[in-house]
Amino acid sequence: MEERKKLKKRRRSTLTLYLDRVADGDESYRMKLCKNLVDRLLYIPLAPEAEPESNKKSDAVTIRVFEMKYAGKPVVPVFTDELMFNDWLESQTKPVESVTLMGADLCKVLPEQLWLLVDYGSESEVILDEAMIDSIAKFGDQALEAEF
Repeated sequence: MEERKKLKKRRRSTLTLYLDRVADGDESYRMKLCKNLVDRLLYIPLAPEAEPESNKKSDAVTIRVFEMKYAGKPVVPVFTDELMFNDWLESQTKPVESVTLMGADLCKVLPEQLWLLVDYGSESEVILDEAMIDSIAKFGDQALEAEF
């Protein structure tokens, strides 16, 4: 019962409003959505049998994310809500590992050919194209610079 309350609360959030508006084609909410995703924790599925690779020359770790085709584009499904992500995980035929990252951090390292599919399967799923992904990464850099 408590999980359902959290889900209802999430549906009334600013993020959900922005997702709904962008999903409905309202272009005026695109940048508001990008700014909101900067410090949002995203649930990201990993590619099947993907082992994180460490770079011995630095502290960097490379992960391979789960990719799929959606509307002819290679996308990575990401989720803004843990319950929604768990529902998606349950629909998979094989176990899927995952990581969580802040939106800006993911957007900074995402390969250019990949787009993000936010809240895949929900009423307010949204595809983030290269321009939106770049905006999220830049907003993240600006926020970091403002802290120092």
